[in-house]
Amino acid sequence: MKKFIGSVLATTLILGGCSMMENESSKDTNTETKSVPEEMEASKYVGQGFQPPAEKDAIEFAKKHRKEFEKVGEQFFKDNFGLKVKATNVVGKDDGVEVYVHCEDHGIVFNASLPLYKDAIHQKGSMR
Repeated sequence: MKKFIGSVLATTLILGGCSMMENESSKDTNTETKSVPEEMEASKYVGQGFQPPAEKDAIEFAKKHRKEFEKVGEQFFKDNFGLKVKATNVVGKDDGVEVYVHCEDHGIVFNASLPLYKDAIHQKGSMR
């Protein structure tokens, strides 16, 4: 009987401690992504608030040159596919930059991402 009570008590303590850890981790994720609601319709999400793993200098570079990369991403889809897209997010990715775009042109609705090197904003002409 003592073994049974001891095992029930130990199990209760272990499970009680693990449940507290889950609550702490969910608090951390809520403070990181305040720009995107916890729940959102999939049709309304266009990539905002997403940050893939990246080097710190790539993240800072993407923030600093956001407007230039938005133009490059939008121009890429216009030159190669004849579609008008809107850049929704520019983030550092690995050692480069990734541009997220949303398209509703010609009845075509899609989201896409375009990985770019940091020097893409300095290139002249089309990216065909």
